[in-house]
Amino acid sequence: MPDFDAFFNQHSTPMWMIDVETGIIERANPAAKTFYGFEQLEGMHINKINMLNSAQINSEIRRAAEAERNHLYFRHRLADGSIKVMGIYTDPFEIDGREVLISSLYDTSDFEASAERHYIQRVEEQIDLQTAELQAARQRTFWIAVIGTTVQLGIIALLVALLLRLRRAQRENKRLIKELSFRNRELERLSQVMAHHFQEPSRRLVSFAQQLSPAAL
Repeated sequence: MPDFDAFFNQHSTPMWMIDVETGIIERANPAAKTFYGFEQLEGMHINKINMLNSAQINSEIRRAAEAERNHLYFRHRLADGSIKVMGIYTDPFEIDGREVLISSLYDTSDFEASAERHYIQRVEEQIDLQTAELQAARQRTFWIAVIGTTVQLGIIALLVALLLRLRRAQRENKRLIKELSFRNRELERLSQVMAHHFQEPSRRLVSFAQQLSPAAL
């Protein structure tokens, strides 16, 4: 792209190209290198310059790649440690099958109050987004805990019911064993009584038979 290369390299406005997937500054024109003052601006990750945290930066890159926003304000750290509120115009492109953001940047020092308001608004939006995500995560955690507790209580109730049924069965078994033992003792006593009652008639029959035997002879 010779025309683009000439435009990119010769433009007096700082410009760079960022890989959407990695957040690496792949190209930076001489104006950007001079403004930021880093010896090797190309190859740096944007989080070395942008003051947002990594999650916020990734979110902003993704939103810019999806063309949700193309005019942004961020605090950027320069090589000398100074902080600038930078206005950024950015557009998504596809180069060699990769998504990139090509951005032009400008220092907002001449209208810092307005830029600060925009920056604060962006930070507040990020805070609101993170708060919403945190609340959603808490809601998910709460419902997972509720469901888990409900399942645990259900399992405990089932185990208690099984335990009570087992104890009732054990008591019933003990009662049946006790009753069976009692019946066995009753049968033993009855057998003894019957044996006693039949013992005397049996002796008489034997004696009578013995008396009849000589007479028969």
